[in-house]
Amino acid sequence: MVKRIGVQVVAVLLTLVVVSSELLAQKRISFRKGTSAATVRGRISANGYTEYLINGRAGQVMTIKITSGNGAVTVNAGSASGKDFSLEMSGGDHLLSIVNTAAGATNYTLTVSIK
Repeated sequence: MVKRIGVQVVAVLLTLVVVSSELLAQKRISFRKGTSAATVRGRISANGYTEYLINGRAGQVMTIKITSGNGAVTVNAGSASGKDFSLEMSGGDHLLSIVNTAAGATNYTLTVSIK
């Protein structure tokens, strides 16, 4: 019984470590003073994903465009998804998930603007 509880505690702790590392892996996109757009370049593993946070005010429109070497990388932003789209922001932080659906790693370029 004690051994079983110990295993459960270790399992919970490992889960917390994994969840924490995923939260820490999010990168924040910010704009240089006087600009309303930012470009981020990166590399994404095969069938992988990475996440970005971006902050905006309610009513602003965020435009997202992503290109990749393999053409299989898309962006998920709330209910919107694709390679080139706009959406109205609700205010606060928004999560952008970059997803590579290909079997090989690739480079990507993500451009985000807010107006």
